[in-house]
Amino acid sequence: MSSAATSHRALILGAQKLVTVNLFSDRSSHSVDAMLALLEMVDDSRRSALAQERSRETRRRIVRAALKLWSERGYADGIDSTTAAEIAEAAGVSKATFYLHFSRKEDVLAEMSFTTTDTFDREATALLGRDLPTSRVLDRLHAVLAKHVEAADRAAVARAMAEARRQLLIGRVPTGPAFVDTYARVLLHGKARRDLPATLDVEETAQMLYAVASDAIEQWAIGELKALRPALVRRSTAVIAGCSTAP
Repeated sequence: MSSAATSHRALILGAQKLVTVNLFSDRSSHSVDAMLALLEMVDDSRRSALAQERSRETRRRIVRAALKLWSERGYADGIDSTTAAEIAEAAGVSKATFYLHFSRKEDVLAEMSFTTTDTFDREATALLGRDLPTSRVLDRLHAVLAKHVEAADRAAVARAMAEARRQLLIGRVPTGPAFVDTYARVLLHGKARRDLPATLDVEETAQMLYAVASDAIEQWAIGELKALRPALVRRSTAVIAGCSTAP
């Protein structure tokens, strides 16, 4: 449950409790005022939660519209030839609304990369909850990552990665989890299970896993790799083997 939804639920429960108390106590003006104030907070919280959900859905509509237009026109040329106004029209929103969510049309490409990291992290959370061996967790994660990436157009993936790098360079860091963070959680899980040596440097190994995974995805995007998953498995296995035996 999201923090907004949790806060909203807490306010509702508080209002219900206050109403119940007032039914069996004196109806002092202070109690009534407090009850009305809390009910007003609940109403404000509900409106805020609805507004946030509408904003997220609008953002998703814009992304879907952009990807559809680029797919129809070909990612190689379609990204540059498609205007923000055309994307906004296809999404059923105004141009001003488009710019409320994205400062440039290329920002939609970065959203693709951030969505991939989110998918990767959510899958890791589910797998770690099952207390599987580390090798199985990594194998499943790389299978999901490969499937997610290969479902997209190669040219789109290449542009998305380039745009994500540009955004990181200008300090626009995504709010969601990063690949490195997810890899670090898996490695900590491995150390706790004693699948990995206690001396393993988690941060350094996670950085190396991210580096080889990113390189494999870029090579796939420009056509140097036919299939992504085997490369991810080979490289991650080599990294962990090397880091596990390091002094």
